[in-house]
Amino acid sequence: MKRNLTWALVGAVGLIAVIAVADALRGHEVDARPASTGTTEEESAMVETLREELVLGLVLYSDEDCAVHSLVLPQMVDRSLEEDRCRFTSTDGWILEENERLSPNWRFVARCDDGEITVREAETGIVRRRIEGCAAAWRPRIGNRLTWARGEAVYERGRPLLNRSDLHALARRHRNVRQLGVPFRVVVTDLSWLDVDHLILSLQVRGRYVPREFITVLLEGKTVIGQATSFQGPIGHWFASSAGSFAAAEDGTILTAGGQTFPRPDQLTRGRAVAFSPDERWLAFVSEQSIYLLGTPRNNEPGRIIRIPVPARDLAWERIRTSLTFPRPTR
Repeated sequence: MKRNLTWALVGAVGLIAVIAVADALRGHEVDARPASTGTTEEESAMVETLREELVLGLVLYSDEDCAVHSLVLPQMVDRSLEEDRCRFTSTDGWILEENERLSPNWRFVARCDDGEITVREAETGIVRRRIEGCAAAWRPRIGNRLTWARGEAVYERGRPLLNRSDLHALARRHRNVRQLGVPFRVVVTDLSWLDVDHLILSLQVRGRYVPREFITVLLEGKTVIGQATSFQGPIGHWFASSAGSFAAAEDGTILTAGGQTFPRPDQLTRGRAVAFSPDERWLAFVSEQSIYLLGTPRNNEPGRIIRIPVPARDLAWERIRTSLTFPRPTR
């Protein structure tokens, strides 16, 4: 992300934090322009709903014209950051390109292009490693340990975590693959760590003269503790909540740390899941019409849905900080 977006974000966060604190102390609406959600009554009702549900934080989103905004919740104060970016991601306040991954110690960024992973320094952009493979994922809380896929295997520190036999055994958990009597190949399409011990692995099964099948598994070591099976297409682009209680796929499927799977609500047909709230209570789902906040599952039941009528192409959710003191990656 360009450096001017970094400084714009720093200023916006500081100002919004001051507004939020002042609002909390005064106990009434902030003296700033709210995001337009309809009539004054509708806007007030939206703010009240967000307050009652304790929906908190700073949302960065790109609108239908790819302009980046910051939106403070629950006050619904919207400010433009004067930068264009259709798709992006954010990790601990670091703004990255959509397909970049920041290491847990904030030192390195990994990016995959055309079957090659480039690892560069977050501060300087200097390339430190090039690795044949893709689906790069950093293991949480373990420095700069990178996991990636190459061929029919998953590697970490240059050694296989899962070999061809392991991947084929996982693929056969899909009922259609279990019945295959012909040779097939397994392609790892996505990797994501839920926490330091649990890996989410999305697989695509390819066989001659047979349709492609898709399955995602949650692993503890090589033991499957949860899975999501698809009969319609890939389930991928998984990302974890801050404390590793949940993971979500881009299609809105939620996987809990205990291995339970919750499909996307039927009323959400177009759009994609993009971020968990910092407190793990909400999953943000964006569409060209609205931002939807999906309550994460509690007591084995899915949560409520809150619709914020703000069109968005992409979204990241951060805690409100009075300042951002650490440097950020640059292109």
